Amino acid sequence: MYTVTHLETLKNRRYSVMIKSEKKMETFNVSEDIMLEFRLVIGKVLSNMDFKKLVVANDRDIVYQKVLHYALYKMRCTKEITDYLNKKMIPLAEHNYYLTKLRKSTVLDDVKFTEIFVRESFEFKGLGPNKIVYELNNKKISKDIYDPFISKIQAKDIENNLNDLFLKKLNSIKNKSIRIATQNIKQFLVTKGYSFEAVDRFVTKSIYLIKERINEEDVLAKDYQVAIKKYKSSENKKQNVISYLLRKGYDYSKIKVILGEDNL
Repeated sequence: MYTVTHLETLKNRRYSVMIKSEKKMETFNVSEDIMLEFRLVIGKVLSNMDFKKLVVANDRDIVYQKVLHYALYKMRCTKEITDYLNKKMIPLAEHNYYLTKLRKSTVLDDVKFTEIFVRESFEFKGLGPNKIVYELNNKKISKDIYDPFISKIQAKDIENNLNDLFLKKLNSIKNKSIRIATQNIKQFLVTKGYSFEAVDRFVTKSIYLIKERINEEDVLAKDYQVAIKKYKSSENKKQNVISYLLRKGYDYSKIKVILGEDNL
C-alpha cells in the first residue's frame, strides 16, 4: 500500500507529492490535473494498482504539459503536434492520447486553425489562394476543411493585394528593360500564390506604371556599355552584343538604333 504523507504547492499549478510505501519514500512533481484525477490529499491510501496508474499517468502528463505549452505558444494543426511528438521521440502508439486530449480541451482544432491561417496569410502576409492552399496541403489539412475559407476570398480583395505587392515590387525594377521588369513582376506575383490569369490581367492594365518608372533608353545605354566591355575581344562582337541585349529584353528595333550610333 502507498500513503500520501506530504504535499507542497509549487509554481505554475504544480505540486510536490511525497508518497510512502513499506520499502521507500518517493516524491512526485505533479500537475493540478493529476492531483484532481487521483484525489491526492495527505493521508490518501493508494493500492498497488492505483500507484502504478499514478506513475503512468504522471509520466504521460509530464509529456502532455510540454505538448500543451508548445500548442499554446501559437495555434497549431494536427501535423505540427505530431511532428513535435516525433521530435520528442514519443511512440506512435501514444500520439492519439495527446491529440485526443488537446482536441477535448479545444486547444487543437484544425478547422479553427485553418480559418485563422487563411485569414492571416491573405490579409497580413499578402499571400494568394494558390500559395495558401499549397502550405495547407503541406500541413496535411484536408481540402474539405480549407475549401470553405479559400472560397470566401473575394476578387476585389485579390485585386487589392496584387496592387500592394505590385507597388512594392516597382522599387526593384529601375535598371531593367520594360519587358524583363514586367516578367519579373509577374513571376513575383505568381510565386506569392496568385493565378497567372489574375496576375497577367492586373499587370497588363498596370503596365503604364512600369513604363513611367523605367527610362528604357537610359537603361539600354548602360547595358550597351556593359556589353561592349564584355565582348570587346570577341570575334563576333556585334552579334554577341545584340544577343546580350536581346536577352536583357530590349526590342531589336531599339537595339538597332543604339548600334547605329556606334560602329562595332
